Amino acid sequence: MILVISGNNTGTAAVKMRRLHAGPQGAKPRANVAADILADIKKRRA
Repeated sequence: MILVISGNNTGTAAVKMRRLHAGPQGAKPRANVAADILADIKKRRA
């Protein structure tokens, strides 16, 4: 997973996300991205 944080038009509380095999996911709020990452980690541990 690649997170792109820039000062472009994504807003201050957003990041652009790209998943390795799924491609670009678009701009998402940082809180949602953090929750997605934590959910992926929990799935892998189960």
